Amino acid sequence: MSDPIDPTGDRRLWQRVRLSLPEPPEPDLMTLAAYAEGRLADAEAEAVEAWLIHHPEALADIAAARSSLGAAPAPVPLPVVRAARTLAPSAQRAVWPQAMRWSSFAAAVVLVAFLGFQMGVATATSLIDPGLEDLSVEEEVFL
Repeated sequence: MSDPIDPTGDRRLWQRVRLSLPEPPEPDLMTLAAYAEGRLADAEAEAVEAWLIHHPEALADIAAARSSLGAAPAPVPLPVVRAARTLAPSAQRAVWPQAMRWSSFAAAVVLVAFLGFQMGVATATSLIDPGLEDLSVEEEVFL
């Protein structure tokens, strides 16, 4: 009544049909990486698979990438995490040492500005005062 089903013949037929279809555009590298990791949506995965049918060397690379990914690493035991936390410095930085650094820097800036201003005033005063005395003497000469 019914003919025996030949799965290998059906597979070959579908492969010939797929190969006769026009070649889809090449996916970018990030899409291929997402496909290798299994993070693509079904529609995007089908588009990548259609491209991979025409490029068996890329399919072999994807298979190698999937096999190298393997399973997720085992979780770290809690005692190991606690021991690592005791070895590492505290995540909270001390506020006072940093505040002291900034305040000493600000004090140094204010001191340098004040001393520079005082030196400028002293220099200007020493240059201007003798000049004014000379002007007054010359004015007396011309009178």
